[in-house]
Amino acid sequence: GCSDRGGIASSLASSCLHRPTQAAMASAVSARAEGGTSELLRGIPKFRKAPSTGGGRHAATNPVPAQVQRNDALPNNCHELSRSLKRFATAEEKVRWLAEIPGEAFARMFRVEIDAELLQLMVREMYALVVPSYTDDTLPAACRGVLGALARHCPRALEFAASFATAGERAKMEALLTALEGSRSESESEDDLPLARRLLV
Repeated sequence: GCSDRGGIASSLASSCLHRPTQAAMASAVSARAEGGTSELLRGIPKFRKAPSTGGGRHAATNPVPAQVQRNDALPNNCHELSRSLKRFATAEEKVRWLAEIPGEAFARMFRVEIDAELLQLMVREMYALVVPSYTDDTLPAACRGVLGALARHCPRALEFAASFATAGERAKMEALLTALEGSRSESESEDDLPLARRLLV
């Protein structure tokens, strides 16, 4: 009845008295924009994560880029192999280092192709060591090991790279192979040099 309507009217009046005016709302927004904390926003917890400081377990790190290659790491491709060879001053150092690379690593490096210029660089360094003569029997053995590993583990890439050789480069490869074939002693086991000859010349 009348008492109910009176109660509802009283509640509405009370809510209107506690509702912020437009002026109060504008003041609150202005205070917030100026960097302060408005009356309306006080008491509301802040969930913004504070920046991490110190050397905790989850502190940010500065990892070494994947492209950086350690001096003792094996190359992954032609470009890295060419760059690694520049670290050595002499043909002997280059060939001995190449001879230490496992054949499986050559297969990974040259899974797509062998750069023709890189192949000719290796041939020139080997040629300088064993043609026309040599004083260390381990040098032709190292050359045979490198050419044999290339022929065995990446024959298609080797043959394709050799196909770009000029007449002069083919003559040099022929002379190198002939010298290496004559350097093998009777006590040495058969290697992959015959296969290398078929692919190179």
